[in-house]
This record gives sequence, C-alpha cells and structure tokens, in this order.
Amino acid sequence: MTGFFLRACLSALAVLAACSTVHAQAAADPAFEAGVALTRRGEFDRALTQFLAAETAGDRSARLYFNLGVVNYRLGRFAQARAAFGRAAVDPETADLANYNRGLVAMAMDDRSGAAFWFDRVEREAREPSLRRLAQVALERVVGRAAGAPGAYRGNVSVLRGWDSNVIVPVGTISDLPSLRRDEFLEARLVWSDAIGDAIEGLGYRVSAMALEYDEVHEGDVAAAEAAINWSGAFLIEAAIGGLAVDDKGYQRTLDVRLQVPVLEADWVRVDLDGGWSRFDPLDGRAADLEGSRYSYGGSITTGVRRLSVGLGYRRLINDRFASALSPEQDRLQLRLRMEIGRLTWRLWGRYTESDYPATRRDEAGDWGLDLAYRLHRRWDLLLEGSRLRNRSTEPELDYTSGRIFAGIRVAI
Repeated sequence: MTGFFLRACLSALAVLAACSTVHAQAAADPAFEAGVALTRRGEFDRALTQFLAAETAGDRSARLYFNLGVVNYRLGRFAQARAAFGRAAVDPETADLANYNRGLVAMAMDDRSGAAFWFDRVEREAREPSLRRLAQVALERVVGRAAGAPGAYRGNVSVLRGWDSNVIVPVGTISDLPSLRRDEFLEARLVWSDAIGDAIEGLGYRVSAMALEYDEVHEGDVAAAEAAINWSGAFLIEAAIGGLAVDDKGYQRTLDVRLQVPVLEADWVRVDLDGGWSRFDPLDGRAADLEGSRYSYGGSITTGVRRLSVGLGYRRLINDRFASALSPEQDRLQLRLRMEIGRLTWRLWGRYTESDYPATRRDEAGDWGLDLAYRLHRRWDLLLEGSRLRNRSTEPELDYTSGRIFAGIRVAI
C-alpha cells in the first residue's frame, strides 16, 4: 500500500513540477520577465499575453517556447501547448523536460499511445536521473506496467467467445431473418500502433487484423487485415489499405481516408468535425456487387473528465454504387457513456440509424449495448459485452431483433 501511495504522489508531483517550472532567461526582455513573474503568480492568461509580446519582439528562444507551452497547458490550450513544447525540444538544454511535458499534454488530450511514446523516450534518453524516474512513474500510469519493465505497450491481442443471433454470411445476404437462432462464434483480433521515427513529429502507423469463425447455425469464416499511416498535429489524418475475405467466397480490397479536425478543446469539453472516404474493390466475382465508394461527414462532442465522460456524435454516409441491396444514404446518431472505477472500465453506448433504400423500403435500427473491461493484471483485461439490435422496415419480413454477447481476454503487447 505504501508503494502505491508513493507512486501516486510522484505522478501528481510530476505534473505539478514539469508544468510549473519556468526558466529565467539570462538577458530577457521586459515582456519575457513579466511573463515569468506572472506565471509564478498563477496569472496564466496575462503571462500568455506577455510571452506572445516577447515572441513578436523577436524572441525565438527555446526557453520562451517552453514557457509558452507551460501557460498554454495551464489554460487548457493543449494543441498550442503541444506545438510550443515541440519547438522547445529542438534545444538540447530544454529537450528532455519539453518531451516529458509533451507526454503530459498527450495525457490531457486522452492520447495514451502518444503519452506512452514520449514518457518512454524520456525514460530511455533523459540526462537527469530524477526526470527518468518521473518518466518511469508516468509511463506506469499510462500503460499499466511496472516501473523499469522493458518497453511501453504498443498494442493488444484479444480472443473472444460468444454467440450472435444474427449473422451476415456470405457477402451481401442476411441469413435467417427474422430467426433468433443463436450462432456460436470465436474471434481473434490484433491491433498494433507506434510512431514512425522522429523525422516528422506526430507521424505514426497502425496495423490491425481480425479472424472470426462461426459454427452451428452457419459454418463460415471472416478475415480482415488493415495497415494505416496517420499524422496527428493540428488535426488528424489517416489513410489505410486493407483486405477482407468472407467464407472463402468473397474477397475485397479496401482503401480508407479519414480527417478529423478539433474545433474546440478545453479541460472538460472537446468538439470535433470529421470526414471520410472509402473505396471497395472486389477481388472476385462473388463480391462484384460491393464495388463502389462511400463518403461520410459528421461531428462529435465529448464532455466530462478522464474517468467519466459522455459523447454524442452524428454521421452522414453516402454510398456510390455500393451494393445495390444496401442503402445509398444513411444517418447515424450515437451516444456513449464511459466510466472508470478502479480496475473496471465500463462503456454504455446507443446508436440509431435511418436508411433510405432505393425505391423499395425505409429502415431504421436502434442498437444499444454495454461492455466491461476488468484489469486482471498490468497487461491482462477480462472483456464482457452484450448488445441488442432492433430493426424496423417498411417490409415486415425484414423486421427483426438480434442479440450478441461474448466474453474474452485481452493482453497488451
């Protein structure tokens, strides 16, 4: 218990120390000196004005940008703080502490992979032993590993077993509607992400793969793999290419591009706008009807603190010759509630979709579920999920209710 309390105190001290440290410039101009004094008094908005005035007057020092990062962090201007610490990290004198603070900014923005990257780098490269120890504590806080253990976790593997009362096998056909027979499934999934060196700040990659086997009602297999490259700076952009195989009968190649732009970032609320484009190309005749493109645009708002948050999102999807039996247009609304209680993280979600089908019918679907993740170990999570989907259509034979429940294990790697 004493060790846990000490680590918690060190983590809290790390945030306070790293973001309250202010470097005095040897021959600072009056605006810089005024900014330092105001920061020490906690008047961060006035300090920001003085530091910006010093920059306008020609000060381009790493110390100035370090302090700009500090006051922007304290004001909840995390994107600006991230950019300022990035410029301060160019100077070897301020690089280690600036990189540590980049990890703190990533934590504040709920970017765990980014925070782990910077804390891991400081732990390995910082010249000061005290800062390396603080980075160890912060890294444990982010990725749940013991201080001093090798490497930060870059991904996870999960294995799930459960049942689903509605399955889509093979491509483009809905099986056993409106039957409620349960079909057992086994699912394995891998997700891996990391940064791509230091040449371009914020550049990273992601690799994911999934294998799904159904038996009993329908014996069939689904496999998918995707590789993506992404850049996280003033906005987020990601491009991915992948492949999909269904029951050894239908094969597709996919291409996806996604853009997300934050329009408001504060301690308690975040607003994002996003858009996407997807391309589906069949690799055999069975999937010929799935050729085409899909466009989407939407936005989301998330409010709350790290351990309790609520999110609301909207997305409009437009399909261009995407499976004649599928909807050319869809509207989706989603609500998400997420809470962390000790080792337990639970997420309650609901989704409503309204679809226009070409000259035949109009469908709407209400989808809701609850998933739980319980931390068994620093690396291991126990996963549970249940969900229920209700579909309504102008064609009564396509009205159905389906359920899904599974349990499994996830391990960080």
